[in-house]
Amino acid sequence: MLIESVGLLLISFAPTPFVTIIGAAITGLGFSMVFPALGVEAVKSASSANKGAALGAYGLFIDISLGISGPLVGLVAKQFGMNYIFPFSLILVLSGVVVCIFLQKSKRNS
Repeated sequence: MLIESVGLLLISFAPTPFVTIIGAAITGLGFSMVFPALGVEAVKSASSANKGAALGAYGLFIDISLGISGPLVGLVAKQFGMNYIFPFSLILVLSGVVVCIFLQKSKRNS
């Protein structure tokens, strides 16, 4: 998620279209690593009998999050303008980093 954040930061403040393209590539690279990594963690935490259900639930929730984020970003664009969608997305991804850190710490304590 931190790699994805770097890409979104580049897009947010890109001085040229080329920097924007580099930021988009970094964002995509970050997301392509996050999706399977979080899926592995979801399956690891399930019992052997429930691993398939855990993977299915993970797939469902990623679809729901993508379905919600599109209209949410659209609302941000409508309310504040297109220049705010990438900083807003950056905030959402950084919120995900915080949640992952919290979950990791709570997992260590149990």
